[in-house]
Amino acid sequence: MKGFLSRPKALFWAAFLLLVVFWTLTLSGKIIPGAAQTKPALELSRLFTDLHKDYWAYNTINQLVERSLLIGYPDGTFRPDNILSRAEFAALLARAAGLALEPVDKPAHQDVGLSIWYARVVGATYKYIGDFAGPAGSRLFKPGKPILREQAIAAFLKARNDDNKIPINQNILAAKFKDYRKITPEYRSMLAWAVEQGLVVGDNEGAFRPQGILTRAEAAALVTRLFPKIEISIKAFLESGKLVPLDSTEPQYKQLVDKLQQDYPVIAVEQTPVKLQYYAGDFPPVGGSKEKALYVFVAVDPLKYFTFSDVDFKNKPDAVAEFNEAIALEANSIFPDKQVMVLIGYTNTLYYDPHGVYEARFISYNKSEQAWQVIRYYTGVRVQESKILEKWRGE
Repeated sequence: MKGFLSRPKALFWAAFLLLVVFWTLTLSGKIIPGAAQTKPALELSRLFTDLHKDYWAYNTINQLVERSLLIGYPDGTFRPDNILSRAEFAALLARAAGLALEPVDKPAHQDVGLSIWYARVVGATYKYIGDFAGPAGSRLFKPGKPILREQAIAAFLKARNDDNKIPINQNILAAKFKDYRKITPEYRSMLAWAVEQGLVVGDNEGAFRPQGILTRAEAAALVTRLFPKIEISIKAFLESGKLVPLDSTEPQYKQLVDKLQQDYPVIAVEQTPVKLQYYAGDFPPVGGSKEKALYVFVAVDPLKYFTFSDVDFKNKPDAVAEFNEAIALEANSIFPDKQVMVLIGYTNTLYYDPHGVYEARFISYNKSEQAWQVIRYYTGVRVQESKILEKWRGE
């Protein structure tokens, strides 16, 4: 029919046009034949209209935006110099520490409604941040009130399980900061430890500014020091304080613990069997998964520390590791949709100074209980879909 191309000619011109488009995009740099198309790095000066490369915290904020720990506002701004409210800080703390956000059926605070955006983050973090007495025995969170610098740092340290650490130099705050007397007494020990470890610094004038307000940019700087991006490994979880000994089992894992207790009640590496006690609980999602992981802590009999440490583990660490693997694989068979982490360890609370009896590296002081703790981890295993992802061995 007149005005139309024949079918062979139409196919020819269609193929020709596609070839032209391909080479046009290739030469313009938008397509590279044979190469994977990578996601471009974030450009904050383009992402946020009020954040430029010469801003002092530009790189810090960039890191946290890439880790999805910080977000901007709907109008395209970041507002780095805005004062951080207690509600905004609660959201930042929950993301940085990887805290689970449970549904809130009944608010713990009179000024935090169930439908407000920060209800769940306040529920997950107020034990670290603190709250206030309200009328008629109620509690208040004061979500719109600015978070103070010392409160924020203390909350970060508590979420890291570092609030009971004791500084070697008790006078480091007085030596470094001219305003150290303004630091609230209950925070001084943990802040001194953090300063000693290089996790927290003062300003250029030698002041700590404990009662100072915190901006979004300043909070970002604290997060990068206190919650650096860590690798996904048992060692990293232990070093960051995310993995700690358990002393109870969450209800959903009671049958699992009973089964493990029945199947693996003792470990008999040498001649003397050592009794074991099992505890299990949820662990924050690992490796981009939305599903919480399962963490099982296998506690060695406190009365058999030296037998197990100096004989069993020292002489046959591979046998202990194989025993750990068997436990992890069985736990994973019962919860096949979860990543499972199993640690064999020792924990004991003592009301006398155990230095000289136990190695110092395994000893810490629990200020809230006014007692010493001995914690040692021997082996660890991560399993998912019946495959061993990682094996870890302590010293």
